[in-house]
Amino acid sequence: MSTIRTLALQSPQIIIGATQAAFERRTGHRIEQLLRHDEMPVHARRKLDAGEGFDAAFVLPALMDELVREGRVAPASRTGFLRVPIGVAVCAGAPWPAIDTVEAFKQAMVAARSVAFLKAGISGPHLDQLFARFGIAEAIAAKSHRTETDTVGELVAAGEAEIGVTAIATLMATPGLDIVGPIPAEIQAHVVFEAALSTTTQIPDAAAALIAFVTGPEALPAIRAKGMLPW
Repeated sequence: MSTIRTLALQSPQIIIGATQAAFERRTGHRIEQLLRHDEMPVHARRKLDAGEGFDAAFVLPALMDELVREGRVAPASRTGFLRVPIGVAVCAGAPWPAIDTVEAFKQAMVAARSVAFLKAGISGPHLDQLFARFGIAEAIAAKSHRTETDTVGELVAAGEAEIGVTAIATLMATPGLDIVGPIPAEIQAHVVFEAALSTTTQIPDAAAALIAFVTGPEALPAIRAKGMLPW
C-alpha cells in the first residue's frame, strides 16, 4: 500500500492524527506528516520552495490560492475542511478570566500581566485589529509575546505568558493548560482550512481517499471533540 505525504498545518494535523488509525486500518495506506506541529504557512512555503513534494494539502485558503496559481494543487479537488474558533487559555490551575462578553474579554486582556498570540496566521492579525479597535493596542504590545511558530499554548503552559489567545484546537492539544473558552461570537474570527490534491501525486486515489475520510461523517466526532467545526 501507499504512504500519503501530507502538507498539513497544526489543526488539520490534529484531526488527521485522531483519525489516522481508523483510516490506515480501513485502507492499508500510511500517512506521513511533512510539517512539525508548530510550523506555520511561512514554513510550509519554505519547504515547497525547496522542492518538497506532497500528495495532499490541508492549509489555509490564502496558501491554497497560491498553490492553485502555481499549478501545485488540482482546483477541482479543493474542498472545505475545518473551521476553528479563536479561544483563550491559561496555565492549568490558574484563575480563569471572564471572557463571556466583548467588554469582559477586553478587560481580561487589559488586566493580564502578559498575553501570548501569533504574529501571523489568521488569529494574530485579527487580534491586532481588535486591540486597536478597543484602544488597547499599545498596552497589549508592551506585555505581549508574539510567536512566529504555533507555540502560544506552550508559552502559557511554561508560565512565560499569563493568557494565550489563538485557535482553540491548538490550545486544547497542548498539555498543561485550562481552556477558558472561545472569544465572544461578536468578535470571533474562525481560522479555516481547506484540503486539495497535489497535481504531481503518484497516488491520487489514496490521497483522495484520505481527503474524503477526514472531511466525511466518520471524522465529525473527532472534529467536534477537538473544539473544531466542519467547513
